[in-house]
Amino acid sequence: MTSEKTLKKVLLSPKAKLREALELLGNSPFNIIFTVGSRGEVTGCVTDGDIRRAFLRGETLDSEVNKVVRNNFISAAAGTAKSKIKNLLVKNGIRQIPLLDAEGRL
Repeated sequence: MTSEKTLKKVLLSPKAKLREALELLGNSPFNIIFTVGSRGEVTGCVTDGDIRRAFLRGETLDSEVNKVVRNNFISAAAGTAKSKIKNLLVKNGIRQIPLLDAEGRL
């Protein structure tokens, strides 16, 4: 189980700047951060690779995260069997899958 304090280290507004996203990523225990809506629901994810590609496209540290966030991400419901999560990881070639509650929150 992940503590609420740890979760706060990986959540930010889609209006946040890339500078803030990089700072969060540098301190993230998961190497991924998530944008959240007004009710705390996850709306997207960002990795350092997403930010690097954005810089190559000409974005700056003052650009908004919503310009690089991936809104189409793979997630699983909280309580999903570990074997199913492992299959999703392998099948999709990804390293993290956020587990979301019924309201879409981490």
